[in-house]
Amino acid sequence: MPPSPPLERSILLPLALFVLLLPPAFVLADDAEPKVRAGVEHYGAGAFEASAKAFAEADVARPDDPRIAYDRGCAAAAQGEADKAAEFFQKAASARDARLALLARYDLGVLAADRGRAALGATPENAPPEARGEGMRLLAEAVGHFRDCLALEKDPSAGTLPDARHNLEVLRLWMKHMQSLWDEQDRKQKRDELDPLSFLEMLLEGQSALRVQAHRLEAEPDSPRRREAAKATETAQRRLVEELPALREKLQAALSPPAAGPPGAGPAPAPGPAPSDQERQAQELLSKWVDQAGQAMGAAADRLGVFALGPAVTSQGEALEHLDRLFAALAPFPKLVGKSVEFEQGIVSRTAPLVEGQGAPAAAPSGGPAPAGETRELAWDQTRVGTWAEALVYKAKEGLKGLDSSPPAPAPAPPGPGNGPDPEALKKRTEALRTSFQKAVELAPKVRVLATEATESLEADKPPDALPKEEEALKLLKEIAESLPKQDPKNQDQKKDEQKKDEQQKKQDERKNQGQQGSQGDQKPGELSKEDAEALLKKVRERERKHNEREKEMEGALGGPGNVDKDW
Repeated sequence: MPPSPPLERSILLPLALFVLLLPPAFVLADDAEPKVRAGVEHYGAGAFEASAKAFAEADVARPDDPRIAYDRGCAAAAQGEADKAAEFFQKAASARDARLALLARYDLGVLAADRGRAALGATPENAPPEARGEGMRLLAEAVGHFRDCLALEKDPSAGTLPDARHNLEVLRLWMKHMQSLWDEQDRKQKRDELDPLSFLEMLLEGQSALRVQAHRLEAEPDSPRRREAAKATETAQRRLVEELPALREKLQAALSPPAAGPPGAGPAPAPGPAPSDQERQAQELLSKWVDQAGQAMGAAADRLGVFALGPAVTSQGEALEHLDRLFAALAPFPKLVGKSVEFEQGIVSRTAPLVEGQGAPAAAPSGGPAPAGETRELAWDQTRVGTWAEALVYKAKEGLKGLDSSPPAPAPAPPGPGNGPDPEALKKRTEALRTSFQKAVELAPKVRVLATEATESLEADKPPDALPKEEEALKLLKEIAESLPKQDPKNQDQKKDEQKKDEQQKKQDERKNQGQQGSQGDQKPGELSKEDAEALLKKVRERERKHNEREKEMEGALGGPGNVDKDW
């Protein structure tokens, strides 16, 4: 018998109606016929359990018939047994009968869509990451089944199911909408949680990946796929531009002296000390570099939008240069040393196969460009290490000045809990840091020269000439890194415990202050907690005490960069 008109139901997706599983449709003209007919009658009356029993008996009388399998799938689905229904529909989908295969594929799509909706929950915008993955996997499975329906409809004997096309389009648009919503939520969470340096590193990683992607596309012949990828890269580039205001705010907040007192407790806090000329100049220079990075990133997006990929890569490189300046200025000395070692190691590992003739080079840290442009990208990365090596010199010199101007250590306290760090251990760490600073002053200029020479060799497409210079630069950078104070695992565990306690205390203070802010106004987003305010105030005073030379040009101090004692 022909299928009855489909019923509609909502699957709780915005503006989307999906068609209910089609009712059982096939009655047989043999000993199974009475059972199938009874099953159809029970199904029409809503007696789904009886319907399933009748179809099962028909299956015994005539096993392996895809028509009975389809009817059993309808009954199982009506009872909420999705897994069992999917098994029956999958069997029916392989039938030679084009109409039967079309109906089974459609119902498989509905089942997968319904399960995807269930995985995401009643409020999919708030679904956790693991639920997002499972839900989107099931929805993608539904998309695949509805696409199969469109392919099967090309057979005239299959007929058509207009709802398959409708469901396919609704699902695709909804999945795209939800992914965009989740991406924005994740970006906001990172904005709120990451400190300025970690946030900057995230932007650097993202911009590097986009430059590699644009460079790859530049080498490809024009095609619809290439144009689509370029548009996607443009969208990602514009999203990265949107993150720069948050970076600027984080930098300004971190460099501004805090108010003298926690917000929301007692009288309104007194204004903090006015920023010094050096601090004000630092804020202006860092903001300038952020603006320059934004301009270059915006230009790259515009050029990607008109498929001018070569100029887009150039603009992306300019953006990276400005972001690298910020990173070199903000990163503590050990962090900058570690980054330089990691990057140079990657350059060596990618150059070596080119020299040894081992085939395609290893991938770049962010995925790597096509082999044809590898030396160009290696040269570009090598210039970045050269910039960081120059910054290490400034940071090391400033670090030595800070050690030399530090007050003499107080008399050691008796050993025991609560008496602070071990003076002897502190002395050893200080001396190790001094040694590392001295090595950087001596060796980093050599790294800079080697990086420049290696860059020139790579630009001339001569990897064999570049590799020895890269290896020597890596050796010198490792020598600086090995002289840094070693982290005591016990101290690291202790710091983690202290951080957890600080976070718990901060949350308790925030909850406590919520009840005290009624008469003083609500706390503004981004306002410093008591612990943050005290920590930043302490750093400002230490910096003012240690650095008495205010005549040094800010471009040399930061752009070099030499302002090193920022522990974010």
